[in-house]
Amino acid sequence: MINETASTTVVIKGDAITAGSRCITFASIGIVHPMILAIIIVASKVSATTTAISTDTGCFVYASTSAYTHSVASSLANAGAEIAKLNKLLFRTKTSTAFEIERRALDSLEYFYNSTIACMVIKSDWITELGATEDDMEGISSIPTQIEGVLAAATFRQIGENEYKLSVRSTGLINASKVCAFFGGGGHKMAAGCTMQGDYNSLKKLMADKLYEDKND
Repeated sequence: MINETASTTVVIKGDAITAGSRCITFASIGIVHPMILAIIIVASKVSATTTAISTDTGCFVYASTSAYTHSVASSLANAGAEIAKLNKLLFRTKTSTAFEIERRALDSLEYFYNSTIACMVIKSDWITELGATEDDMEGISSIPTQIEGVLAAATFRQIGENEYKLSVRSTGLINASKVCAFFGGGGHKMAAGCTMQGDYNSLKKLMADKLYEDKND
């Protein structure tokens, strides 16, 4: 933390703030010192900072979101940040392409082990046909874990003839990082990824088996 009694030179450049020897990007703003927060407000960076906090916390729903992060958001709102407008743009507005990719992925959704594990696929030819971007596919992998009873879900995005980039999401009872590490990937307990090669029908069963196995560990 920055010593409040010390003389500190603060520089704002692009999307980062340097205070003394410490550099803070807007993406990590939820943990910054109150002094830097005050500087952000004075520098009229409230919208960029609010966007960073909202996206990093999943609109304040992630378990790691602290009370201090909420207090930072409150200060930004008091300084003029249009939180409702920003959250509408960030979380409740999608392109027609994003909706179509979502629809096709959900059509492929399959359940395993008494509907505790879910798998779905995004095919490469869909991406090409629709001209889908990374932004269009953002957040799709989290949708199946919203289904009651689903403990973990794997979304297979095809990147080659028999190659898939996986996004694994968990509600917490299954360690997504541990399972993905088994396949050479990694991440966090509730969100991880890996790459798998082979036939999709075989891979989805293999991933479902490993996810359910972790539940029973």
